[in-house]
Amino acid sequence: VKGNLVLKGEELSPLLVLRALDEANRRGLSLGSGLIWHASKKIEEQGKTLVRLPEAKNLFLELIYRPSDPKILRQALELGLITLFIPEFKKIRNLAQFTYYHSETVDLHSLKTLETLHLIAQGMYADRWPMFKNVCDELKNPHWLFLVGLLHDVGKGYRGEHSDRGAEIVPRILKRLGAAGKAVQVVAFLIQHHLLLANVSQRRDLNDEKTAVQVAQVVGDIETVRLLFLLTVADSLATG
Repeated sequence: VKGNLVLKGEELSPLLVLRALDEANRRGLSLGSGLIWHASKKIEEQGKTLVRLPEAKNLFLELIYRPSDPKILRQALELGLITLFIPEFKKIRNLAQFTYYHSETVDLHSLKTLETLHLIAQGMYADRWPMFKNVCDELKNPHWLFLVGLLHDVGKGYRGEHSDRGAEIVPRILKRLGAAGKAVQVVAFLIQHHLLLANVSQRRDLNDEKTAVQVAQVVGDIETVRLLFLLTVADSLATG
């Protein structure tokens, strides 16, 4: 109805909320205000039943991997779906960042980083920076990039260096979402080192061969440096 998805004649359930969000995402629609209100209450009251359902997990991951519009991700956050599947995200929900560069709370910055990665994948920056899309097209596992975009600052909700804390926390998140093996290892590594390239670019002599060698020794392979490069770009663009 008028570009919004509405619910008529059917009892709302937490799984139906996810299906509605998936349908809206695939059709490029929004959820109607009435549906959003009822959906929020339903997720709050009965949402825990979702996390055990394979279909629900797959629908949630589809929103992360293929959002048609940034507002879909924002709606998933406002409905409580992101914190439902990733309880650790509650620690950064509405968490202010008192730095010169950050202009948004940690949760919104994380969503914006994920949104920026999707824009890069769609070629939105190709006119100005064609290298971004070229590198993205070379990725073997772009899904890992979207997961790390969402979770790269999750450690800011805990004490200690947020990169290290995030790397410790994220394996249990990924296993809960169904990821395993190499994916867990690489995403944790990217979170631990997500400031590496930014720091090197600002503080080291890029004409010194030693700089390149030391970074290569840390990163280890071409696929990882591609992922780290795109994460650094998106994190920077989403910062301010």
